[in-house]
Amino acid sequence: MSLHSKGIDELELTASHMLQELKRRLGWRAIALQGKKPSGLVAAMVYIIAKQKGLDVTQPQLSDVYNVSTSLIYNNRKLIEHILRDGAFTPRA
Repeated sequence: MSLHSKGIDELELTASHMLQELKRRLGWRAIALQGKKPSGLVAAMVYIIAKQKGLDVTQPQLSDVYNVSTSLIYNNRKLIEHILRDGAFTPRA
């Protein structure tokens, strides 16, 4: 399944809600996300959600859609995955 067949709008909405909830649950630890480019955080979260749903999406594709570098998506993805792995937040995709 490709990114376009699923609809990026739905993924963006899910990603935005998850990032808001992530920040809320992290409390003071949300400082790790402060100062990050919002479009880079959303792109990283869209990538994570798309992969969880088995969608065929790449970081270069999202880089074009969100006008951010692939390295920004990669670094934000790693940061978000680290936060999720530490049990601070359990996503509901």
